[in-house]
Amino acid sequence: MYGTNNQFIGVRRKATVYPNSIGGSADESLKTSLHVSASSDPQVGYITVDNSDPDYPVFSWTPATTNIAYITSPTEREVVTGNSVTISGTGIVGASVVVYYGIGKSTSPVTVNENGIWTTDISSDLLGTDVKVAAIQTLNGMSSVTSDPVSFTLIKNLEAPVITVPANGATNVEVSPTIAGTGRASAVVNVSDGTNTILSTTVNSDNTWSGVVSTPLSSGRSYTITASQTLGTTVSSSSSEVTFTTRSE
Repeated sequence: MYGTNNQFIGVRRKATVYPNSIGGSADESLKTSLHVSASSDPQVGYITVDNSDPDYPVFSWTPATTNIAYITSPTEREVVTGNSVTISGTGIVGASVVVYYGIGKSTSPVTVNENGIWTTDISSDLLGTDVKVAAIQTLNGMSSVTSDPVSFTLIKNLEAPVITVPANGATNVEVSPTIAGTGRASAVVNVSDGTNTILSTTVNSDNTWSGVVSTPLSSGRSYTITASQTLGTTVSSSSSEVTFTTRSE
């Protein structure tokens, strides 16, 4: 445990003690052993030492739950995009919060504002794809225990979606065709004919998307379409081109 001003961070848990004494005749030494078995989950908290009477120090225990700097955003398993990631949470007003990520990496300290909120940014270039972050706050020289870590997925480069319907080179396609394909779950796919966006839809959880072109295309005409997808602030490049011809009236 560590700390300052007679207050320390520690871990405690209930335990069961099993004494065992072994001895023989009266003139033999008595051997005593103890077996200690934990009987509860560990609890993190603060140990305060009262040294008013140095011969009889008094120890008190306070659970650390209320003094942890919690992370509220991103949330567990959230998908995050963009050139930077904003980490925010709650803490004790005036405390200094540091966010830890990667191996031995941390942000510069930020201060919890008067509303009990703190926020800091991490460049996406410093993070991998699967990210785990945790926070510690410090107030009056005393640091809290580490918050529960939050794991999220960071998307730096969004792949282009794929158009599977209509097939490239298809003919006699309906003037209000269904266009379908695959992409990144929850992304918004926009299909363009080179001049206008003819379809906008959201990718399903199984990475498929589809939609019907609401404004009829011209009959008997060749169209070349592409698709791109957007997730958060990240926009993909355009997909491969698909060319098809609508049916004649």
